[in-house]
Amino acid sequence: MSVRKRGDTYMADFMVAGTRYRETFDSEVEAEAYELETRAALVRGSPVPAPKNGRTETGSSLHTLGALFDYVKTDHWENNPKIKAPQTAIANGREVVEFFGRNTPVQDLTQDEMKRLARHVVESGRSFATADRKLAALSKMLRFAVERGVIPRVPKVPLYREDNERLRFLTKDEAQKLLKLWRDWHQPDAHAFTVFALHTGARVGAIMDLRWNAFGPGFNTVLFLGGDKKSKPRTLPMSKAAKEAVLAMQRAYPDSRGPFQHMKGSDGKARHLRDLWDEMQKTLGWDDVVVHTLRHTCASWLVQNGVDLKRIQTWLGHKRIETTLKYAKLATGDLDLAGDILGDILDVTKPQLKVVSDV
Repeated sequence: MSVRKRGDTYMADFMVAGTRYRETFDSEVEAEAYELETRAALVRGSPVPAPKNGRTETGSSLHTLGALFDYVKTDHWENNPKIKAPQTAIANGREVVEFFGRNTPVQDLTQDEMKRLARHVVESGRSFATADRKLAALSKMLRFAVERGVIPRVPKVPLYREDNERLRFLTKDEAQKLLKLWRDWHQPDAHAFTVFALHTGARVGAIMDLRWNAFGPGFNTVLFLGGDKKSKPRTLPMSKAAKEAVLAMQRAYPDSRGPFQHMKGSDGKARHLRDLWDEMQKTLGWDDVVVHTLRHTCASWLVQNGVDLKRIQTWLGHKRIETTLKYAKLATGDLDLAGDILGDILDVTKPQLKVVSDV
C-alpha cells in the first residue's frame, strides 16, 4: 500500500496510469481505505471520491482554477516524461488562469466560458490554432477535476482549427445584416466600430487605442502605429464610410480621447462590445463569427476585388507575406480571367473547311 506517515498524519500517495493521487488523513486506516476506494472508482470509470476528513490536498481543495492549475502543473506537466513540451503546456495553462482569474470556481468553466477564452485569443491577433492550444490546456485541467470528483464531466471543448482553415469572413449581405441589427438595437457605437473595422481591417485593440491625432487633415487618413508588436506601422486612406463613422463618434463623444476610447472599461477591455457581440451571435446563429472576423473580411474583400497580396500585406500591417498568403485562395476568379486571356493569345487558328463543287 502506498501509505506513509507524515508528522501526526498519514498520506495516501500513489500513481495510476501516470496520474498522482495524494491525500492526507488522520489515521492509516482512513488513508488505506481511500486508496482502495479510489482505485476501484477508476476501474469503474467513476469520479474519484472526495475525502471527508478536511485535510485533503487534492479533490475538494481543487475547486478553484488556480489551485487546479498548481496541482496539474506539479503532478502532471512537470513530472510526466510523456509530455514532450511541458513548459509550453504550463505557459498555456498559466494564460488560462490569468484570463479567468485564480479564484474562479472550476464548476463555472462552461462551454460558453471556453468560447469566450477562444475569442479573446483570436481577437488579440493570434491564430485559431493558438486558441485551440489554450483550450487543450484547460481541458486537461478539467479532466483532472473530473477524476478528483470536483465536477461531474468536462464540457465539450469547442475547437476552432476548422474555422481557421476555411477562413470565415462575412459576405456583403452578411455585413449588411450585421449593421442592420446594430441599427435595430439602437447601438450606434457598435455600428460605427463595425463599419470602421470592415473598412480598415485593423485589430480590435488598435482601433480602440486610436486617438484623434492619429487622423490626418480632414480625416482623410489614419495612422496605425503597430504598437501591438504584431503589425507594422502604416498610414491608410480613409473611405467615405470609415470617415463618417469616425465623425459620428466625434459628435457623440467630443470629450473622448479618440473615436472609440469611450468603449473601453477601466480595465482597458471593450466589455460592452463583447457582450453585444455575444448577443448578436445568439440572435443570428453566427457562433463562428468573432470580432476579429471583421479583419478577415476586409482582407478577403480586397483580394476578391483584385488588390494584389503585397498591397494587402502592407494594408493589414503583416510582417510576413506568409501571413497574407492564406487569403490567396480567394483570388481564383482573377486567375481564371488570366487563363482566358492566355487562351485567347495562344489559340491556334483552326483551318476552315472548304466546300469543293463537283461541277
